[in-house]
Amino acid sequence: MQICRSAATVIPGAHDLVRGRNPNRNMERLKETTNVFDTKLYKKDGSPVLNSKIAEDLAGMVLEAGDGPLESRVNPRKLKIKNGVVIDPIDYKNVLESASNDSDLAKKESEAATKFYDLLINGPIGTLIISVSPPEGMSPYKEGRINVGFKVNDEDIEFYGIPTHFSAKECLNWAVHLTEFSDLSILTNNPDDLRNVAIPVNLPENLTPWVFLSNFAPLDSPVWQKINEGAPWERKEEALKDASEIADKISPMIDKAKTEREFVVAGAVGEQDMQNKGWILNALACVGLFNSQLLGNYTTDAFGGIRIIGEGKLVKNCGNCKRSLNMYMKKGDKCPHCPGVYEGC
Repeated sequence: MQICRSAATVIPGAHDLVRGRNPNRNMERLKETTNVFDTKLYKKDGSPVLNSKIAEDLAGMVLEAGDGPLESRVNPRKLKIKNGVVIDPIDYKNVLESASNDSDLAKKESEAATKFYDLLINGPIGTLIISVSPPEGMSPYKEGRINVGFKVNDEDIEFYGIPTHFSAKECLNWAVHLTEFSDLSILTNNPDDLRNVAIPVNLPENLTPWVFLSNFAPLDSPVWQKINEGAPWERKEEALKDASEIADKISPMIDKAKTEREFVVAGAVGEQDMQNKGWILNALACVGLFNSQLLGNYTTDAFGGIRIIGEGKLVKNCGNCKRSLNMYMKKGDKCPHCPGVYEGC
C-alpha cells in the first residue's frame, strides 16, 4: 500500500453540513476518493488478510503523516530483489503492482518508479538511486518527497521516503545539483519534469551514501545524519510494535467487511488506536482523507457533489494547539495535529 503519496482528489465541500437519507449508498460513491489507509486493498485479490502487512502500513502511515520534525517522519523499508523484480518481502508482491496510469501524474510517477527499480536491479552492490517528487505543480502534494534506494547486496534494498519542505523550485535546484555527481543530466526549468526521473548517484568509494549526501546534498533537515545513525529504523520498530497489536484487532474486521462503510470503520479503529498510543496523524501531511475523517453520513447535493453530514459539533480550531480543524467532532475525539482531546461544550 502506498501511504501519503498517491494522486487523487479530496472530497469537495467535505465539511459541509447537509441532511442525508442513505449513507451506505452514498458511501459507495466515494470509492474513487483517496483513502490514506484503504483497508479494501488487503482483500483486493482474494488472498488472506495479512496482519503483518496491515501493521507495516499502519506504522508507515503514522510515521509519514506524523506532526514531528521532518527527520522523524522518514518511513524506511526493506525490499528484496527476486527473479529480476523488486518485491515487498511481507506479501511477496512486485512493488510496481500498484503503479497506475490513470492520469498524467500517475504515468510520470510510474515511469520514475520503473526506472528507479530497474537501476537498482541491474546496478552493482552499493548502487544509490534518488527520485524527487516536488510539491504542487501538476500534483496535489503540499510537500516534497525524496525517495532513496540503496542496494545493500545482490538481494537487499533499503528504501527511504523522506519528506521535505523545499518548494518545487528548490526541489529542482537540489536535483540539478545532485546530477553533478551523476551521469544523468537534468535540462529543464519545470519542476514537474522531475516526476519521471530517477537519478543514479556516483558514490565515492570511501564514503557511505549518508555521509556523502550530508556533505554534498543536504536537505532542510538533518535526515542524512539520522539515517546514518539508524534512527529511522528504531522509530519504525517502535511504530511496528504498536501497529502489530492493533493489526491483530482490526484484521478480523477487515476480513468480515463487505460494505464500504465496514472497511472505513475498520480503518478508523486502527487509526484511532494508534493515536491512543501516542502517535499523531496530521491531516495536512497526506493527499486524501483518513478513515476517521470519512466516517459519518454522506448525501449528494443538487449539483451532484458528495457532502458530509458531520456527527457532533463543527470545530473550527483546536483549543490546545490552535491549528485549523473545520471538522465535526464528538466529545473525546482527538485533534489530528496534537494530543489535544475535544471535551465538547
